[in-house]
Amino acid sequence: MADALKANQCLEVLRIGKNPFQSSGACSLLRGVRCNPTGALRELLLDDVVFDKECGRELDALLEERPNFSCSWDVSIRGGHAAKGKKKKPDAVEIFLAFVRTRGLRLIDLFRMLAKDGNATTITKTEFIAGMKKLNAPLKDHQLRVLFDGLDVNHDEHVEFYEFLSSRSHYLKAGRK
Repeated sequence: MADALKANQCLEVLRIGKNPFQSSGACSLLRGVRCNPTGALRELLLDDVVFDKECGRELDALLEERPNFSCSWDVSIRGGHAAKGKKKKPDAVEIFLAFVRTRGLRLIDLFRMLAKDGNATTITKTEFIAGMKKLNAPLKDHQLRVLFDGLDVNHDEHVEFYEFLSSRSHYLKAGRK
């Protein structure tokens, strides 16, 4: 299966939990995903699978390369102790900023692309969501709505240019805390 993930170009979500995988099998799957940086897989669900330290390192390396990737599992073994697994899933702002960065866009350029009138000083929620979908942003509709609401600081159903630019600085400040 790991070999198939190395060549995958269309599967986006793989739910493979509740199978008799050992942690070495989970590591092989993660390595397969890492070997395919242009692959479509964005979510790996490994319910009832145990992660050991090697799996944790492999997942950390994968998330460094693909920050919008999501993986969930059941139990982690660290130092002989078992701990409940967790989802390592970035928030919508993190995904949004990674998308902007990987596309080589400046926020000002993205704002102009999203606005119906390229010289507009505000964008509506509809413009924002439609524009982000058109650009194939890796965010679901509900994430785009939450992101827009977070950007709309004064809650007037429009994101003004200064609000849009402040998204990055607010995120960076929150990350330092």
